[in-house]
Amino acid sequence: MKQLLRRAQYLPLLIGCLTAKIAVAQVLSQSPVRMTVPRDSVQMPAWQPHPTLKGAASMTLAGDRTKPGMFTIRVKYPDGLHIPPHKHILELHSTVLQGMLCVGLGETWDSTKIQRIMPGQFMYFAPGVSHFEYTVGETILQISGIGPMQTTFNDTTQKPFVQPTLPSLTQPRTKSK
Repeated sequence: MKQLLRRAQYLPLLIGCLTAKIAVAQVLSQSPVRMTVPRDSVQMPAWQPHPTLKGAASMTLAGDRTKPGMFTIRVKYPDGLHIPPHKHILELHSTVLQGMLCVGLGETWDSTKIQRIMPGQFMYFAPGVSHFEYTVGETILQISGIGPMQTTFNDTTQKPFVQPTLPSLTQPRTKSK
């Protein structure tokens, strides 16, 4: 009898654990889940003209970058797109999928600060960090953040422009001997 009473003292704990497990299962079964599927079995959104960058295109994969909440977009930049120093009010997580993005940090354009970001490489921009960039080859980025996304140019007289890339810029840097 004592052994039965000892085991019975754990009954409320067991019932609590089972109740929690059932509640979690119910929440998970009701939440919308998006799964990654093979490329050939899903229709990707169409590219749309970028709202502010002439010659660029974008597509929304999830959310809405103009509203509060998470979003994921893809942006396709033409070869030689130069974007002058600017900043965003939110943090951005960005991955280069194709091409090369050359990025520098600073309030003004300084070519000595440029780093080359290649396909598969990831970048994180904290809110308010000024940066400038240009592309080598058609470049596609996947960008995620929490909206609304806003871009502020440091010098409003400077606008993005396209200037074809010099062939030497597409080659990796080599150290001089």
